[in-house]
Amino acid sequence: MNLLAAVRLMTRNSARLSPFSASNAAVSNPVTIPARVPIGAEDVLTPVGQSVEMARLIPDARLQVLPRGSHGMAIGYTPETMNAVVAFLNAPA
Repeated sequence: MNLLAAVRLMTRNSARLSPFSASNAAVSNPVTIPARVPIGAEDVLTPVGQSVEMARLIPDARLQVLPRGSHGMAIGYTPETMNAVVAFLNAPA
């Protein structure tokens, strides 16, 4: 299977996945440290809206939507993803 076929299969099957509930995750696993919620704008498995909800529920979290990238953005867009991670780690608390 080539990459394009795999992406089409993931996209088609993503509609059948159970909806993520960030509110349930936040209640059962509260985050108490600084957090950045990175998301690739092209992610079909974890849509941007879910990341917005996650960031909203984590105190002082920062949402960062990378203009390119899907669910595997760290592999497909490594420099952009690593720049975002390094910037977060180097940011003053």
